[in-house]
Formats: sequence, C-alpha cells, structure tokens
Amino acid sequence: MKVRDIMVRAVTTVTSGTPVKNVLLVFLERKLHSAPVVNEEGVLVGVVSIRDLLKVLVGQYFNINTNDLTEETLLLFIEKRRNQSLRTPSSDATIDLCDTLTVDDIMTSEVHSIGENDLVMRAIMVMYQHNIVRMPVVDAQRRVVGMISQSDVMRVAFALARQQG
Repeated sequence: MKVRDIMVRAVTTVTSGTPVKNVLLVFLERKLHSAPVVNEEGVLVGVVSIRDLLKVLVGQYFNINTNDLTEETLLLFIEKRRNQSLRTPSSDATIDLCDTLTVDDIMTSEVHSIGENDLVMRAIMVMYQHNIVRMPVVDAQRRVVGMISQSDVMRVAFALARQQG
C-alpha cells in the first residue's frame, strides 16, 4: 500500500512570510497542531507547530521555560489572549501578539517528509525513527500534496489485522 492511498489530502499550509499572529488564528479556528510551510511554488521548506508558536509567545514575553508546559496549557494561554495585547512583567509597554514575527522566524527548517508514492511501511519507519506524529507528504517536486499521521497508519494496521484474522 502506498502513502497516497491513506494520506489526508486537505492540508492547510502556510508560507514562511505569514505573520505568526495569523497562523495562531488559523490553528485555533481549524484546531491544528502543525502545518507544513511552503514557498510560493508550494514546495516544502519547513514545518511550524503550535509548540513553536507558543514557545515564542510564552517564553519571550514571560521569560519561562516552555518545555515544562503541556500543549493544553499553552493552547489555553493563547485562547485566553487571542484578541488581546499583552503587557510584559518586565515592561510597561504593551506588546501586540506577534505583530513583527513571521513563520520564518520560528519554523523548523529540517523537516522529515515522505513521497506520495512511497510505501506506507517506509512512512512507518521514518515516523518511528524520528518520533514523528504528523508528516508532510510531497510529490516529485517536493510540493505538499498531503499529510500522514500515526493515526492514519494505525487505522491501516488495524484494518489489515482484521482481514488476516
């Protein structure tokens, strides 16, 4: 079975120049945890996750270690401050959420991806070796054509297990 047979084709992507504030709103509205970052031609150049966004927001403005916070706590922080400005504890200046930051400032550039014509077993191996939950699927020109997740792979594994016995 090939990756294209089980991937999700409806993928929300962002460009590297997109303001972080806009990405936050898209993540909240669509309940996303990550999105591939593409250039103007749709070629994969990175990935941005809710954790990347929240590390910048929480860490920069409140000078705390975000590694100890759960994703749920960080999402709650953003939801509460979605349409607000923040006042930093160390300053009287009001900071509008991420007006100056873009995706390029916070994205992960070294991203693992899988080809749409690769076997699902290869996707499983890459995801396992690199502890990946969601991975972009690309065509021969490295344009994003889908996403594959651990859940997608598990559904296939369970279906095959049922068929065999």
